[in-house]
Amino acid sequence: MDGCTPHSILERVISQIVVDDIRAKARLAVEDEDALREAVRKRRQATADAESQHNSKELHEGEKRLAQLETLISKTYEEKLLGTVPEELCVKMLNQYLDEQKMLREKVAVLKEKCETAEQAEKDIDRYIENIKKYVDIQELTRETCLELIEYIVIGDRPESKDEDRQIHIFYKFLDKGLTEKRNILLPQNVE
Repeated sequence: MDGCTPHSILERVISQIVVDDIRAKARLAVEDEDALREAVRKRRQATADAESQHNSKELHEGEKRLAQLETLISKTYEEKLLGTVPEELCVKMLNQYLDEQKMLREKVAVLKEKCETAEQAEKDIDRYIENIKKYVDIQELTRETCLELIEYIVIGDRPESKDEDRQIHIFYKFLDKGLTEKRNILLPQNVE
């Protein structure tokens, strides 16, 4: 084995696995884009649908309650001016309404952001398909290909038995969440 170290052999094997996976996904994108889109949606929707539906319902209810609070605050203030409600009671009610309004505005803002994230997920699927289609005939894994398509790759520990396969998980951009820890875990802790 001239110039072949176990490390370089592993790199070539992993590189070929990634190339094969990219090629398979690119072919599916070209041959049956709808099937790929549906497969990606199913993968993402396992938990997202129920959460999205719940968020939309809560957002609607929150916005409805905010409108009600606006009306209640106006009516309470009018009743105070007309003298039909004692000032102490009016101040207490206004404070309660304003506190609830503040809390609801924060909650509605968070729910709107979550709903926008769900809409972005659909756009991300389109971007993924557009990017992957370019690689139907990929032969070699390049740095540029990795930067365009791959978020990160996780290579599992070496199995104890030679009969077992080593687990390799490829996480694609626009489909999978990025690493929360951006630092390379193989580098010493004090290096950024």
